[in-house]
Amino acid sequence: MIEVQGMPAAPGIGIGKLCFAPHRKRSIPEYSINKGDVASELERLCKAIELVDEELLLLHKSLGDSDVEKVDFITAHRMILQDPILKDTMETWLHEKLNNVESLLLHFTTGMEQHFRGMDNPMFAERSKDIQDVAHRVIDALLGYKRDDSLSKIKEDCVIVAHDLYPSDTVTLNFRHVKGLVTETGGVTSHTAIMVRAFGIPAVLGVENLLRNFHRESFSDPCLVVIDGNKGKAFLDPDKRTLASYYSLKKQRSAHFDTYLNALRPKVSTKDGQDVYLYTNMGILDELESPLLPSSSGIGLFRSEFLFPEKIPTEEEQYQAYIKILTSVSSSQEVTIRTTDFGGDKVPGIGLFAEDNPLLGCRAIRLAMAYPEELFRPQIRAIYRAAAYGARHGLGKMRVMLPMISTHGELLRARDLIDETLKDLKTEVPEIPIGAMIELPSAVLCSDIIAKSVDFFSIGTNDLVQYTLGVDRVNEKVAHLYDPLQFGVLKLIRITIANANRAGIPVSMCGEMAGASCATAILLGLGLRHFSMASYGLPEIAHAICNYDIEECQEFAELYLSMRDSDTAREYLLEWHKERNITLDIPGWGERGSRNSRRF
Repeated sequence: MIEVQGMPAAPGIGIGKLCFAPHRKRSIPEYSINKGDVASELERLCKAIELVDEELLLLHKSLGDSDVEKVDFITAHRMILQDPILKDTMETWLHEKLNNVESLLLHFTTGMEQHFRGMDNPMFAERSKDIQDVAHRVIDALLGYKRDDSLSKIKEDCVIVAHDLYPSDTVTLNFRHVKGLVTETGGVTSHTAIMVRAFGIPAVLGVENLLRNFHRESFSDPCLVVIDGNKGKAFLDPDKRTLASYYSLKKQRSAHFDTYLNALRPKVSTKDGQDVYLYTNMGILDELESPLLPSSSGIGLFRSEFLFPEKIPTEEEQYQAYIKILTSVSSSQEVTIRTTDFGGDKVPGIGLFAEDNPLLGCRAIRLAMAYPEELFRPQIRAIYRAAAYGARHGLGKMRVMLPMISTHGELLRARDLIDETLKDLKTEVPEIPIGAMIELPSAVLCSDIIAKSVDFFSIGTNDLVQYTLGVDRVNEKVAHLYDPLQFGVLKLIRITIANANRAGIPVSMCGEMAGASCATAILLGLGLRHFSMASYGLPEIAHAICNYDIEECQEFAELYLSMRDSDTAREYLLEWHKERNITLDIPGWGERGSRNSRRF
């Protein structure tokens, strides 16, 4: 048995047959050419690009137009392939360096990766994988290698073990048969991590030296793999005791899930009869197929930037996507569209924002205001047109949410731009609620003023914790300091809820904290009544809410916040739940300083 430790990228327990993903470690030749060979090398490149474009077109057709986000992904790769910068750079280098085109393409992708990683932003690093993916397809075509498509043909339950997965690999995976994923590279913001979380597939990423010490031949066939996505552990060829333990734990959690599922409904009542509303977070259209969506109050956060991650969509493309979302929910459910929250990343069609500190730079609403014609106005028109369609056909109710509002003045500028945009629309549109995402301390501290100019609040705890504590949650050196239950964070949440209540507007939470069972009682005690989370977390939170009494939660939250230090507070939290026969599964709380601790 080999036990490995990585990052818990997607929760859950997965058990399946070991499936090694092909590791495309090509032997790419490098040799000098004569000046007279430049034209023929350039011709080889052009033919290879044409061949890869044909492959991508076939992949597009095989997916079908119903897989909108996957088709858009393929379209983005074709755009990279056809970008004149790629061909022009190769032509210039051929003349200057006089080397074969395969080696120049390899140097090009390596340089791009180093450039992106030098920006110290994980989103840049993940976007560089798209460029690498396309370039390696071209290199394969130049060398005459046949593309390995074995992962797209998986027909039995398995756990995939890989150095990494290219984005195109992830798109073609049959997720019904993938029970888990372990990779040597990758992070929680990667395309792969986003996809597996959306489908509820346990994943452990970033396992150092995963493939260095053993190979396919090291294990008998069949060989099982156990994934513990909560703790970031994986067991390859587990011994009988470990396998039996995880089968038992999986069965236990499955039984618990069925019990929890019975409690799930759009409006859940606490023990003392107070109503709490549960919503789901989404980012890709495939998530609309979740069997848990109909039992929720709707979609509390739709991350619209995930629909078109590689390009600026047209107004019509967005409109069609929003129509599909509305037709997937009932007339009683709400759909909250967050306007594009591009952050410190490559914004297609506008350029690359290579900022020294992108997390504090031109992102989210700031970027939308900087490029209103390219980003903001088309999206607002698409949202309101979709809302009008929904109203005519008795579909779900649309809401729009503005991300990363830092001041009241910033909010007013955005609202003025919305009003101006709606005046230009030729069709009549309904009034829809406009909300602010509270994820900056400055927004919290003036939330009493902001509340007068919006219809609702949604607390984005992922960034609120990060900006409050000054902790980059994807930086392993300080990740152990990322603590949503830290007193300062909880006091900011209390202020936001109180100011929303005074203004008579609803307030929800859409960050990962909303789906953390260890935080539910405190949040209820602070006054939160609207929770939005990944759909797979809904049943557990629904079950927990049914077992709480609001008055007890209020007393508990106040006493928790009066503690002198976080260690004492955590002990009190565990003891309080134990007294009520409520078991909390909190990975990492006994591992101070671990990079896997408190990842919610």
